[in-house]
Amino acid sequence: MQSQDLLPEVKALSLDLWGTLIRSHPDFKPARTRMLGQAFGIDSARDAQADAAFRSADRQADDDAERLGADVGFVPRVLAMHASAVAAGLSSAPAPDAASLAALEAVQSEHVTRFPPQPFSDAVPGLLLALGDLLPLAVTSNTGMLGGATMRRALAANGLLPAFRVLVFSNECGAAKPSPAIFSATVGALAAVAPQQLGNPAADHPLTPAQILHVGDNPLADIAGAKTSGLAAAHVNVEGATHIDQLLSAVLTQARARLGARA
Repeated sequence: MQSQDLLPEVKALSLDLWGTLIRSHPDFKPARTRMLGQAFGIDSARDAQADAAFRSADRQADDDAERLGADVGFVPRVLAMHASAVAAGLSSAPAPDAASLAALEAVQSEHVTRFPPQPFSDAVPGLLLALGDLLPLAVTSNTGMLGGATMRRALAANGLLPAFRVLVFSNECGAAKPSPAIFSATVGALAAVAPQQLGNPAADHPLTPAQILHVGDNPLADIAGAKTSGLAAAHVNVEGATHIDQLLSAVLTQARARLGARA
């Protein structure tokens, strides 16, 4: 992607996390599968089957979140994973109670500390920090199994957190992409910080949704959701033609050129 492909008036950037900036550590999901398997009384020899059942339930929860525009967090996902394991004949254990669910979430948090998400490339942290010096950056993320508090620690662990002025997580704002409500939260928060960073008085130069570029990998949640809310949108696909490194580099080049022209 070349810089001229992007809108020239982009003054702030919103970024999805999973599948866009970061991916799971290769040891994280196996550790979580073992954790849930033990909790549900599943024989470790059937971990592969358990993993398939858990992933199916997780994907369905993602679909539900997108369809409803509402967060589907750790508790309903774990209960759905238990039900999926029971339906597959892998478990006959009762569903975990509130105390057990809290304990499982605490263990999962420890797994995140041991196996934090990884940027898609070594260049991502540096590109984000450079962009964050020029433009206000936001995270706009559906959280799923990992809530905002956990994701802040994970982003800090891999050097991404300092780049962002705004962090909007679905479990904290009560809405999930593609709902306009979560994008509205991002727009409002970016509009509040933009005048200070961009040097424009808020009353004279308010940031508009059309001046915010949202970047994500999900055509429905990210691209359609952002456009419906009036934001510009750019699709990235780590396995396709448009990689996040390319897009961030293009936005950085464009921002430097625009700010240099105004200097």
